[in-house]
Amino acid sequence: MKVEEINIGPTHAIAPVEHVSAVAGKGLKGDRHFHEEGAEPGEALTLIEAEVLEDVGLQERSRGARSWCEAFS
Repeated sequence: MKVEEINIGPTHAIAPVEHVSAVAGKGLKGDRHFHEEGAEPGEALTLIEAEVLEDVGLQERSRGARSWCEAFS
């Protein structure tokens, strides 16, 4: 699996980052879905295949498409 982009944010206003700390059972530090006390299964991280983003018109910004944040905020 190749990670193409990581987007996090303290609110729905997410942005891409170069690197992030992942904490097992809690999520990604700095993200609104980070659970200091521990996350329930499925609450801490969402993975989306690039092909799915392309199917709904949210390709990489370098190709001129909208970002996920612009489409869902």
